[in-house]
Amino acid sequence: MGSPYKQLTLAERYHIQSLCELDFSACRIGKRIQRSNKTISRELKRGPPNEYSADTAHLDSLQQRKEAAKFHKRAAPVCRQVKALLGLGFTPEQISVRMKLESFGGAISYQTIYSFVRENQWCDLLPRKGKRYKRRKGVEAGAGGRLRSYAALPYSGRIG
Repeated sequence: MGSPYKQLTLAERYHIQSLCELDFSACRIGKRIQRSNKTISRELKRGPPNEYSADTAHLDSLQQRKEAAKFHKRAAPVCRQVKALLGLGFTPEQISVRMKLESFGGAISYQTIYSFVRENQWCDLLPRKGKRYKRRKGVEAGAGGRLRSYAALPYSGRIG
């Protein structure tokens, strides 16, 4: 299936710049730094033709990451809204639906809210304080347990 996606580092971009100045092809540069030639050709197209600059390409990539939808979900207003709703006793599932209905900064999933809780250590704001639900078992489990205990009694044949 291929290797997982890994973004270029600044050091790799400097390496690309130096090899580009020596008129290496994208294929040869890719083999040198052990990256796909498609990745290298895409990187070389970032700037003006025949003028690749590692610094500007790196700044552009950082800017693209900040403008991504994933980054906006972690913005400060979203975090404040989530913390406020957790403080009111809402569950992450309820917060997710509420923010979707109110269209507050786009949709945010309950999994993302749980990751906020873990990162910021807000477990005490959750309704169960971050503990999982434990199902009760045995006789003390409510009506089912009482019915089983009555069934164990001997039947005398008389009513009343």
